[in-house]
Amino acid sequence: IFYHGKTKSKLKKNFREYFEPNSAFGLIGTIQWEGYREAITDVRYISTLENLRDKLKAKGNDTSKLDNWINNIDCSLNLNQLREDIIDKILSINDIM
Repeated sequence: IFYHGKTKSKLKKNFREYFEPNSAFGLIGTIQWEGYREAITDVRYISTLENLRDKLKAKGNDTSKLDNWINNIDCSLNLNQLREDIIDKILSINDIM
């Protein structure tokens, strides 16, 4: 991270932080970068859950309820709660494996 223009201590009102490196469209703002970071983390969580589901299925377990839950995820709801729900499911599967 670098500070565009002036140093952080000299800025009061219009301070903007940017993530380096430059993208094809210029610098990536910190807020946008946080959005990318969260999206990548979300994909990792759901991929982990799907991989665990596949392992359960390979062991002969019925995963129909989990399949239904995954297929009906509604991303328009509270994403923090959704992340917690995915993590809880991951942890509960790890407990039974």
